[in-house]
Amino acid sequence: MSKKDWLSLFLIIALPLIVAFFYLKFGMSFPVKGDTAAYYDPIAINLVSGKGFAVDGESTARVAPGYPFFLAFSYSIFGHDYLMVRVLQFLLLAGIGISAYFIGKKYLKLPFPLPLLSSLTIVLWPYFILYSTLILTEILFTFFLILSVYFSIKFWREGTYKTALVSGAILGIAMLIRPLILLLPIWIGVFLFIFEKTKKGVLDWKKIAVFIFMAFVIISPWTVRNFLQFNSFIPISTGLDKSLKRAFITYDYTQDSVVLEPGEANLKSAFVARLKNIYLFWNPGVEGERAQALTEKYPQIDIFFLIYKIVFFIILGAAFLSLRFIRRKEIFLLWTVIFYFWSLHTILYPYPRYTLPIIPLVILLSFVAINGFVRLRRLKLSQFRSK
Repeated sequence: MSKKDWLSLFLIIALPLIVAFFYLKFGMSFPVKGDTAAYYDPIAINLVSGKGFAVDGESTARVAPGYPFFLAFSYSIFGHDYLMVRVLQFLLLAGIGISAYFIGKKYLKLPFPLPLLSSLTIVLWPYFILYSTLILTEILFTFFLILSVYFSIKFWREGTYKTALVSGAILGIAMLIRPLILLLPIWIGVFLFIFEKTKKGVLDWKKIAVFIFMAFVIISPWTVRNFLQFNSFIPISTGLDKSLKRAFITYDYTQDSVVLEPGEANLKSAFVARLKNIYLFWNPGVEGERAQALTEKYPQIDIFFLIYKIVFFIILGAAFLSLRFIRRKEIFLLWTVIFYFWSLHTILYPYPRYTLPIIPLVILLSFVAINGFVRLRRLKLSQFRSK
């Protein structure tokens, strides 16, 4: 690697840690509650103490195993200390930035300093900083998702069985953290196959099948464990079933309430609700209870929220302009992943936290579009001057 690369990596690692120091020392702390208090934390404690993946002495499959095992790893080294979990999550945030840096530099061919700027935008993204301080799955999941995207592009470029195995395995780990991507390997595989058929690329159906197969091999021991424990086919968690049931209700996440139950909903109301979800998926957030708590403590933060929203929509608009370059396989793959999340949460429910894992891809695509149009502008200027 060049000196620029080493300097970039230093900044990508150092800045989140500096932010972590100041936020964890002076920022607002939010309570541990919800699934974390009910499942992730007690399961992790039981894992460390040798009592298994259980709550109140009972084995469970209510939540995916990835995050409880991550907490157990932290607890086994540092004790039951949420501060150290948060520090580890800031390190994972740096890892997200590093993965994005190499995607931008190596595969999207962004000229320096654009890969660095895109990565710094990611690690300093307000929601990533916030979720790095929360005991929730978002940062761990996003790390493995973006890492799987990096190796999926590598697999597509090189077309080897080795890269198929590695990329599939990393995606399988991400599935064990967030089960809603259970169909993502198949989704990616199908679109890769279609693209390769039209372009006559290096991938054939056998290599794509190995990629998909490996992702499910990774989750298979947990599926077998669930079958032996509960005599039922549970690929990852029963929480997945609960989430999928929300596809049959009309849910207003902005009010955190069910508008229509399954029996009450009709085709028209369900269709209208899904149409709303198409744009609600891209809600920048800063309207939930945590944002309200921050506003109450720091009234001046409303100005920061407004700036964040403006920047969010500028970046989002630029990312959509990158569709002009979708014939490039790297751009195609990034949009394939984005469209999976967008489609899934249009059908289900579009919390801003479910948009968060693909924000690094959106930021990268925005820099691709900016770079593409700057190059086009320079080309037109040079042609004009040569006349």
